[in-house]
Amino acid sequence: MVRGRRPPRWAYARDAGPGRRPGRVGVRARRAAERPAAAPARRGHGGRRSLRRAPGGARAVAGGRPLGRRGGPEPCRARRRPAAGARRQGARPLTVRVVDSHLHVWNAEGPETPWRAGWARFAHGASFTVEAALDAMDGAGVSAAVLIPAAWDVRGNELVLDAARRRPDRFAAFPVLDVRRPLAAAALTGFRGIRLMFPPGMRTSWLDGADWLWAAAEEAGLPVMAWLPGQLSRLPPILRRHPSLRVAVDHLNLGMGWPPEDASAEVEALCRLADLPGLAVKASALPSAGGRPLLRRVVEAFGAGRVFWGSDLMRLPCSYRDAVALVAEDPDLDRHERELVAGDALRRWLAWDG
Repeated sequence: MVRGRRPPRWAYARDAGPGRRPGRVGVRARRAAERPAAAPARRGHGGRRSLRRAPGGARAVAGGRPLGRRGGPEPCRARRRPAAGARRQGARPLTVRVVDSHLHVWNAEGPETPWRAGWARFAHGASFTVEAALDAMDGAGVSAAVLIPAAWDVRGNELVLDAARRRPDRFAAFPVLDVRRPLAAAALTGFRGIRLMFPPGMRTSWLDGADWLWAAAEEAGLPVMAWLPGQLSRLPPILRRHPSLRVAVDHLNLGMGWPPEDASAEVEALCRLADLPGLAVKASALPSAGGRPLLRRVVEAFGAGRVFWGSDLMRLPCSYRDAVALVAEDPDLDRHERELVAGDALRRWLAWDG
């Protein structure tokens, strides 16, 4: 061959020979034939055989593929697609076991899963299924969660109960009950606890009508998670009448929105009830580091064993992982306190093994 000029086409044909027509060859084979021969193997630093390289520093090839460390063709490395819900690249691994004390799920509106009239404006999306919740939890490093049905989903209780039956290692069901419709303790089968909400504007007389529920929950040994902003003073008499009843106050009993109005005053009122042994606090729906002073205040008053972190994910203006970091990376809590608030205290409160 003449240096500097491309060899004739027949030079690349593997089946070319006397009296035979050259076969067709591809671009890769032609380029492989044009490459100079590989340099002989030599000993590198430390006595190990170095990679064989062609003149000019290019990797030696065999059959058009680069040679590996042992002289054979280097294996192809296909790019892996990240799994659904995978943690974002560069996120630091969590050093505590995280359990979310407040995660809503709901069905898409349809003939078999209707929504309550007038509640659609409060919905945070068309649906947030159990499968979507699992993906989000895996991505944020959350090992388990308390599932609470959304207020607009008529069949929300069935959704969370079914999820807890299928995945008891990941979910605990806290269905929402209507205090105007009394139930016997036997009807609470499958419940890990009960969720009640008395938001601003709801008639306070509903609390008076819930006497049957406090008694049923105490008899069944089920804890109650309740949100009652502006009505906290109604809670101590209930706990004194039912000494075995356990109640966790949602969202530090703060109202909607962030930052909430009069947050410090509401939290101080909550902390004054820390002497009630059956009362615990959910540090949920705290979307940023601005919530850390409130978190530290309730930990100081109640002790880390009665404070449970929660996300209320759909209301957060930040990512799930950032909400987890609020407690998992709080520099003002020691390691034991972070472990308790992040999830261990809630597992003990619910006697939830796993």
